[in-house]
Amino acid sequence: MDKLASKAVCSGCAACVIACPHACISMSLDTEGFVYPDISNDCMDCGRCTAACPVINAEESAAPQNTYAAASLDRELLMRSFSGGIFGVLARKTLARGGIVFGAAFDDGFKLVHTRAEREADLTQMFGSKYIQSDAKTAIEQAASAARGGALVLFSGTGCQVNAVAARAPQSDKLLLVEVICHGVPPQALFDKYLGELERMHNSKACRVVFRDKGLGRRSHSITIEFENGNKYISPLSDDPYMRLYLQNISMRPSCYDCAAKCASRADITIGDFWGVKRFAPGFDGANGVSLIMVRTQRGQRSLDAVAGALRLRKVEPKGIEKVNPSAFGSMPMNASRADFFAKMATGSVAELADKYAKSPPGVAEKIKTSISRRLRRMK
Repeated sequence: MDKLASKAVCSGCAACVIACPHACISMSLDTEGFVYPDISNDCMDCGRCTAACPVINAEESAAPQNTYAAASLDRELLMRSFSGGIFGVLARKTLARGGIVFGAAFDDGFKLVHTRAEREADLTQMFGSKYIQSDAKTAIEQAASAARGGALVLFSGTGCQVNAVAARAPQSDKLLLVEVICHGVPPQALFDKYLGELERMHNSKACRVVFRDKGLGRRSHSITIEFENGNKYISPLSDDPYMRLYLQNISMRPSCYDCAAKCASRADITIGDFWGVKRFAPGFDGANGVSLIMVRTQRGQRSLDAVAGALRLRKVEPKGIEKVNPSAFGSMPMNASRADFFAKMATGSVAELADKYAKSPPGVAEKIKTSISRRLRRMK
């Protein structure tokens, strides 16, 4: 690992594995469930891995050129996306021009992987928030290869994943890099444990997972899991044990607390939730979700301009946005209980671990429960 980023800052993007011409590097799970590169004794010291590492070669990025509030004019797309649907709008445009879209989606076993879409029907599983570190190695390699071959490509992912594609692909007007604002990523192993416990509780396999379900209203902040036997689990995020561990900065990858991509983004566009949009865009209706868009390059601006007709779009002054969406600008502080949590992760259920390490702030859960109850009464 002395040729690569230290474990404390390695994001697990696998750019080094892709770059190695001798197949001397593989990704291995550590005891916490995160992947890290492992260099074999056959290493030829060619230096390709070091040159490809987006952490080692991070360069401070300029401030965004323009900032916008946006929401899709297509209501169906808007309701399937948690924020304002900007990813779906950009993805549809890419496919309409004969391009390829890469994004994170659950496979049949609810493993989160980056997949490719070449038709609109393949986009559906990419919509919505998913709070797990995705396996993006193959997609990063395919996206970079397609871009080098001259294909039109949109790659959407966390900042570290976007930077890995940028490190492998040439600068091109045909490659659009879309960074999703990221709070941090828990390991797949923790989600597997959590989902397995719920499946045993409901005596059925899960068939659908929605981390932030708009069916109860965008502001309900609920997780919904449906099971093959017809059962349904719905919980406010502040009560759900998996989400409590995540939102209280306990279950994330070590590098997320000092993320190199936060100040060294190589994205063309950064997108995420526009919390507090009314403060920045008075009169902008955010009832069904609004996207925050930060344009970082001329390529990104041209891409946004090309889909402006499909959006409610308003340019805003960025001052103060860091207060309502701090994850867009910096890393979250590490919870003091993190090390103990991971040391004990295998010893209890996720609910028991959350009760021990991630106690809900007083009053928050009750407020969200009341909000959901009111919305459910209106829906009856």
